[in-house]
Amino acid sequence: MTFSYLNEFIAAILIGLIQGLTEFLPISSTAHLDLFSRIFLNDRDFGLSTSNIIQFGTTIALLIYFKEDLKPIISKLKDILTSRKSFSLWLNDTKIWWSTPSKNLFHSEELNQKHLGYSGEVKTNLLLSQLALATVPIAILGLLMQKYVDTYLRLPGYVAIFLALGAGILMLAENLNLKFGNQKHDHHPNHELNPTSLTRDQVLMIGSFQAMAIFPGMSRSGSTIAGSLIVGLNRPQAARFAFLVGIPALVLSSLKDLIEIFTKAIKQAHFLPSDKYWSATQVEFSLTAILIATVIAFVVGYACLKWLILYISKTDTRVFSYYRFGLSVVILLSILIMGLIKK
Repeated sequence: MTFSYLNEFIAAILIGLIQGLTEFLPISSTAHLDLFSRIFLNDRDFGLSTSNIIQFGTTIALLIYFKEDLKPIISKLKDILTSRKSFSLWLNDTKIWWSTPSKNLFHSEELNQKHLGYSGEVKTNLLLSQLALATVPIAILGLLMQKYVDTYLRLPGYVAIFLALGAGILMLAENLNLKFGNQKHDHHPNHELNPTSLTRDQVLMIGSFQAMAIFPGMSRSGSTIAGSLIVGLNRPQAARFAFLVGIPALVLSSLKDLIEIFTKAIKQAHFLPSDKYWSATQVEFSLTAILIATVIAFVVGYACLKWLILYISKTDTRVFSYYRFGLSVVILLSILIMGLIKK
């Protein structure tokens, strides 16, 4: 694909579609966007920052879909920051939850009455703490390894390996979850997640699985769903908690790049496509093209998220693992064939 006004807008539309289709499906949006740039943009890089901005479209879709879950959390966060009493109650509930031994996991009702009381406020306090705690591993790993990953691990061979690895982890999670009988509530697709039934070790485990998302091809949703299944959540709970846990990391990863790219585009007056931003190795999309991709990612992403949560509530995730294995094989074979051709 060479530069033209039409080609840049076509590329933006396709990138938006790919982002929307693959952000929430456990098949890795990073892997598919990387393949797109190599096949359709003649191996030009369109930038991780641009990708994160387009990802903001799917993040908004996530926020809207979970708005009823997020309203009490945002309200509680505001109270904690402005009221000493609310802060003390949140801190007390969190301390009790943190010190609750794992062996009492299945006696949550008793623990609620004995230690925490049983109220929506307690649930909100704990869910807020759990979302924060689950974000810590990916924040730490990102700070330590993101530069290394972006420099050395975004080659197609590594993407193929991580696709296959993620597929294997997802299949293992399904097998373990089924083996220990955690799918007994699958016939209740709206079976609600009770934050008071999650221990700190479970939340840290889920957060650690989410941290795998920094490796291209692993998939944030796939890794987090796998972690949720492994710690014992049934599939409806795993789907819901996995996406809620991803919200802080997704918002944080998008905001910085959003400000940076928009500021740069405005300073350069780069509102419309221009051939001077298409080099032999890179494409800097215009602000208009980025906005088009972001809007499409939002619309398609919302539809995919709504479908996926319903699908996972009723069906296992093996089909996504099979797809990932297949795509991994295709990428590795392509690398092998291209290497033979060059010889």
